[in-house]
Amino acid sequence: RKVKLAKSASFRHFVIADGARYARIEAEIDVVGAGARVELGGVYLAARARHADLTSQVILGAEGTEVRQLMRGAARKGGRGVFQGRFKVERAAQKTDAQMEHNALLLEEGAEVFAKPELEIYADDVQCSHGNTAGQLDEAAVFYLRQRGLPEVEARAMITRAFLIEA
Repeated sequence: RKVKLAKSASFRHFVIADGARYARIEAEIDVVGAGARVELGGVYLAARARHADLTSQVILGAEGTEVRQLMRGAARKGGRGVFQGRFKVERAAQKTDAQMEHNALLLEEGAEVFAKPELEIYADDVQCSHGNTAGQLDEAAVFYLRQRGLPEVEARAMITRAFLIEA
């Protein structure tokens, strides 16, 4: 998907991917108008022999723009999740406010998650950040739910859903 945003325009994009042998969803957004707003969200689930790749590029070329990107993913043994996000803030994009976040769960040993969040900033009056985490389920939370009578499989599924639904 390729999108060009004019002055005060807004664009909202949300993706749910469960992967395939190889699957990639790309978004390219070019912000040319001042005051534009971009919101990118997504969730991927990569099971055994499934590959889910969410790739995005946002080029900010006008002042006073705002970008929010939140991606969440989960991978099982033999599954691969990929996140590639890039914000390029041109010199003309003063007063830009851009935040990128990717978080992933490795549900089993042998799961893979690759992430490459990038900020390329040429303006000097901006607020930009990016973050990336990958980890396993919190075993203390699983234990807590098990002590309240939930089977382990259901407890793990409940925690995973709660993690993903935030996106």
